[in-house]
Amino acid sequence: MTTRPCRVEIHTRSFEDNLRFLLELAAPHAELLAVVKADAYGHSLKLCAPAAVRAGVRWLGVSSVEEGVAAHALSDLGVDLDKVAVASQYARSPYPTFGPPFKQTEWPPAPPKRN
Repeated sequence: MTTRPCRVEIHTRSFEDNLRFLLELAAPHAELLAVVKADAYGHSLKLCAPAAVRAGVRWLGVSSVEEGVAAHALSDLGVDLDKVAVASQYARSPYPTFGPPFKQTEWPPAPPKRN
């Protein structure tokens, strides 16, 4: 199979403007989750996650606790660490499923139990 060189440029200002536009379209009570798994799909978690937060995104989505820990390490770049959504847990992960810095949240919220 023949491959070609590929280059991607991320313009964080344009990325932030696009996210702000999506936030304007959303319902007033809605919160936007930016999926930044797999190193922001190869575009750099360190570049994209802080830009998403600056644009007003309240949640970052990752696919594992390991990626959540990597997002958590960006706290000095202004990432709101209370809002990292972890999609799954790998059986051999060196990290506990939930615990500091993460707390387990079920979505959608479970209905109240009836007495």
